[in-house]
Amino acid sequence: MSVRETILAAIASRLAAIPGVVEFAREATGDPTQFPAIFLTEGPHESRSGEVQTQRYAMSVLIEGYVAGGDGAAAAAARNNLYAAAAAAIMSDGLNMGGTISGVEDIAEIRFRPSVAELSKGRRAAFELELEIQFSTMRGNPALPA
Repeated sequence: MSVRETILAAIASRLAAIPGVVEFAREATGDPTQFPAIFLTEGPHESRSGEVQTQRYAMSVLIEGYVAGGDGAAAAAARNNLYAAAAAAIMSDGLNMGGTISGVEDIAEIRFRPSVAELSKGRRAAFELELEIQFSTMRGNPALPA
């Protein structure tokens, strides 16, 4: 398994295990049908500087969270709590996610974007959380961590 896939699988496992989340999808193809829901979408990665035997990358990951019900303040609070749970699930125990992965050099929150679904049948609040994950592999073999 590549280092990239190992990182994404670890993130997916942690997001799916958040208490109270009833729908989780990696690379979702539609809107959630149950709430609260979390979707994980992998983004592109860029090559960064490396050394003779290693190659560094910066990968974008998008986490979308969805909640339903309540008035404006309650929906916003539920959305913010789901965001906090997602961020903590990924970043609370260090860059190696409790020893499950190696090669990760940094995980940074790039952008948090809250939103409200205006045309839905009931009140829906959502967020997008973009992360940048910097990791290294052996030069020429992205399956091996540096």
